[in-house]
Amino acid sequence: MDLKAAWQAWKNHREGGGNEGRDTREGRPSPLEVASVTFAHGGDNIGVYAPVFATAGIGGMT
Repeated sequence: MDLKAAWQAWKNHREGGGNEGRDTREGRPSPLEVASVTFAHGGDNIGVYAPVFATAGIGGMT
């Protein structure tokens, strides 16, 4: 889901839509867009690796 949202935000930004009221440089994402994608990506990692580490144990991780 986060890849689809990132793609849509990038595509919308490149087409010039959705920039009303925001002071952004041409061709660059806003800091909020970057933070949103970074946070979404990090959440995926936690959701995947936490159960793996919990079931692997200390011996399985070494």
